[in-house]
Amino acid sequence: SGYISLAELYEYRMKKPKEDVVAVFDAGTKVMVNPIPLLQARGGYLRRVGDHAGALRDYEKLADAYTNNLGFREIIAELKAKIAQQ
Repeated sequence: SGYISLAELYEYRMKKPKEDVVAVFDAGTKVMVNPIPLLQARGGYLRRVGDHAGALRDYEKLADAYTNNLGFREIIAELKAKIAQQ
């Protein structure tokens, strides 16, 4: 949760660019035993800022980890549709 909090600080309070926020998430996923919460937070962030391809990669990993999660499947479909419209 420390990495998620730091990423939120970068995004909301410090108004850092996307690259800096993503770097925090990336650093956390490299050292965490269970990076799933970071993948979900990063996917949500990327989705919010319009990086649909990046978000799709994270949500596909989440859907692979949680095969019965229909919410992830719906988000994947939404992201694929947005990518197809570009």
